[in-house]
Amino acid sequence: MNGAPGEGLVSRQPTVMTRRSGRGGLVPVRQPRKSGAIAEDRRQPGPTSRLRLLMVEDSAADGRLVIELLREAGVDWTVERVERVKEAQDYLERHYVDCVLLDLGVLDADGLEGLEKVVLSGPEVPVVVLTRRDERLSMEALRHGAQDYLSKRDLGPVMLARAVRYAIERKATELELVHLAQHDGLTGLSNRTLFLKRLTAALLRAEGVGTLFVDLDNLKLVNDSLGHDAGDKLLVEVGQRLQAAVRPSDTVARLGGDEFAILCPTLLDRQLACDLAQRLMEAVSAPLILGAKVYVPSVSLGVALTPPGSTDTAETAVANADLALYAAKKGGKARFHVFEESLRRQDRNQLAVQTELRLALVEHQFQVHYQPQVSLASGQLVAVEALVRWEHPARGMLTAAAFIDSVEEAGLIAVLGAWVMERACETLAAWPSGDRPRMAINISPRQFSMAGFVDSVAAVLARTGVRAEQIELEVTESALLVDDSVAQVLRDLAQLGIRLAVDDFGTGFSSLNHLKFFPASTVKIDKSFVDGLGGDPVDEAIIVAVLGVARSLGLSTVGEGIETQAQHDHLQALGCELGQGYLYDRALTREKLFARYGN
Repeated sequence: MNGAPGEGLVSRQPTVMTRRSGRGGLVPVRQPRKSGAIAEDRRQPGPTSRLRLLMVEDSAADGRLVIELLREAGVDWTVERVERVKEAQDYLERHYVDCVLLDLGVLDADGLEGLEKVVLSGPEVPVVVLTRRDERLSMEALRHGAQDYLSKRDLGPVMLARAVRYAIERKATELELVHLAQHDGLTGLSNRTLFLKRLTAALLRAEGVGTLFVDLDNLKLVNDSLGHDAGDKLLVEVGQRLQAAVRPSDTVARLGGDEFAILCPTLLDRQLACDLAQRLMEAVSAPLILGAKVYVPSVSLGVALTPPGSTDTAETAVANADLALYAAKKGGKARFHVFEESLRRQDRNQLAVQTELRLALVEHQFQVHYQPQVSLASGQLVAVEALVRWEHPARGMLTAAAFIDSVEEAGLIAVLGAWVMERACETLAAWPSGDRPRMAINISPRQFSMAGFVDSVAAVLARTGVRAEQIELEVTESALLVDDSVAQVLRDLAQLGIRLAVDDFGTGFSSLNHLKFFPASTVKIDKSFVDGLGGDPVDEAIIVAVLGVARSLGLSTVGEGIETQAQHDHLQALGCELGQGYLYDRALTREKLFARYGN
């Protein structure tokens, strides 16, 4: 190449620097860097306002032509010329460039392959292709990452300047669209797409990766009580706190809703991961003002560590972190859990059980059995409790305790609960004699949150001809501690005439206070207290207190799990009205119930 030294600095003209390659080596016209100088970051523009162009051109004549055209365009340019694609890659790794002018005919370009190398080395830098070849190759270049193409035969100063300007503008728009597509609009953090892309790249490096899933506790409560603006402010603040608590090389992403994720390359040590999780929890928990109130946020975390050399995919790492998060939340909020293989086995077992449950609904494997509740004074039948059973094809008849949690987790409780209510009301409607007992039916807290639940209960009563006062819906203490919407559902049911019983009373929190505000008719004393009668004075003291409160509020009382005559006598002496347990009868099929109690 015969570049002339006259292609140097000219005011408001292109500043040109050439680099020789080949046997003569590199000869920069620009002043050399001082020893130890840090390479310029190509992502950051320098102090000059000049546009910086990198020309990849091995023809000295063509290079001079382009430079002359840029001079004629009258724009303030700085041009660096290199002769090889490899030199361009090296330059882009170290320097900021506004645009690349690439001749597809340079010796090591190999056509479009050279373009792809340049784009990979400077993915944020626009490329204008210069060629003497046919337009078909130039059009292909656009599909491989170039922003524009120009034929050297038709070059003019205005055309060249405009192509560069438009390429820069188009690339800026493209980068902005990419940023919007890969970042969360609320917090500005990476989104799921970018997180998975970076996680995949980290796993391919096989250096080991830490993947953390973070769930913001109680976001729904904040949205419902303080408004969505407060919830958005909380999400932004938590995102910033997470970002500040990790390394610059880590990626914090918002996956959506209340879920965040953190990618920590080279995080391998379990103790370090636990320390990080604890640090993140502490960073988030600093108080902040939401809606003129002080709020203390908390998060739950799941941690998954992928060791070096692992063949795990991003999907596997995400699934492991998600399982760990589920385990943390299952143990309560504001805690973390580190993934272990046993969690995957549990998950597979749970999936198998949930599949069996769905099949059981289709194949009518569920049954409703009925356990009597009798008067402790007279022994007469007063009510029966409908209890769901699963006739498992391999494990035999299962009580609800063996599968009801899986029913809840599978999202099937509403379907199964509605089916049980229908069967129970049909049984009561078909009672052989005119003197029907009350029918007690267990209701899950999730059923109360269903839209139209009260109307569905009223529809079942109308369809079966059962009177509302003959039905008693049993709710656990936890249902009383939910929100105002559940309280309204309970009041609406009571207005229909349906009785409400608090099941497993004494095993939850603050129930004595809540009984004042909920329209309960009956309190059921949990079996765990009945078992302690005659042996544990604390259990007896609790029962005495519950019975006293029930009497003062005009509530009926039922002792659960009575198995001995001594328990029966003790409860009767304390003033309990009804009893339920094996002492009187086990849960019976409809046919056996009718045969034993129908007349």
